[in-house]
Amino acid sequence: MNFFKKLGLFSLMLFSFFYTYQTTTVIKEQDELMIKIKEEEAKYNIDVIESKISNDEIIPGIKGIKVNINKSYEQMKKIGIYSPNYLIYDTIYPKDKLKDNKDKYIVSGPNKKEVSLLFIVNDISNINKILLILNKENIKSSFFITNLFINNNLYLTNEIMNKGHNINYYGDYLSSDFMLNNSIIKNTLKQNNIYCYLENKNKEHLDICRINKNYTIIPNIIIKNNMLINIKKNIKNGSLISIYTSNIDELQLTINYIKSKGYDIVSLDEIFDI
Repeated sequence: MNFFKKLGLFSLMLFSFFYTYQTTTVIKEQDELMIKIKEEEAKYNIDVIESKISNDEIIPGIKGIKVNINKSYEQMKKIGIYSPNYLIYDTIYPKDKLKDNKDKYIVSGPNKKEVSLLFIVNDISNINKILLILNKENIKSSFFITNLFINNNLYLTNEIMNKGHNINYYGDYLSSDFMLNNSIIKNTLKQNNIYCYLENKNKEHLDICRINKNYTIIPNIIIKNNMLINIKKNIKNGSLISIYTSNIDELQLTINYIKSKGYDIVSLDEIFDI
């Protein structure tokens, strides 16, 4: 008999909980604040754009956002008014995330009005001039340097990073120099994302970069001379623009042109949204 009393009491408690939950839900759904949030949410949702993968190449996707209706309701209920400023969002990620595809060559940024500048350091005499121009234009970029450069120019390496730019190894990725450089960048310079740079596909280099948790880039614009002409002919959404530091005479003019066409010049981390 005691068992049935306990079972009955437990059943009553479950029913009470369920009834209270259902009643609260009905009241919330009929609240003008909830109705308003549901009416307005579509205006603030941004669809995710999926990554494009073709064999061993990838163009990263773009994250989307979706209004979290219940959290937004709870937030606005506290202040008693509807305001888009208090909407709370969930991030929607592409199915194929870049971090899960380090076995593929990144051949472009996503299809949005952004480009990224990659400086291949084959002449150190122009570094300070480049940094002055980038700083004046409030541009963050990526520098690809040799291990010898880091060893002989530690102050300049720190100066590049202190200005908010990205440092990466440039050279033979099968050499011990690459391993040493990666260790310095990760452990000493404390940089999160590191990129390998190739101008042509090389499976061995791609594999060793993946093993070392680096992303591998093949830029779609490579400039060794005639910078402005090459940019005018080839720039498009998501362009990864490789510039050799031995030829930067037209850098300021080129930046002016890129901006005049409505492109934002951003870092690799930003263009890939990682």
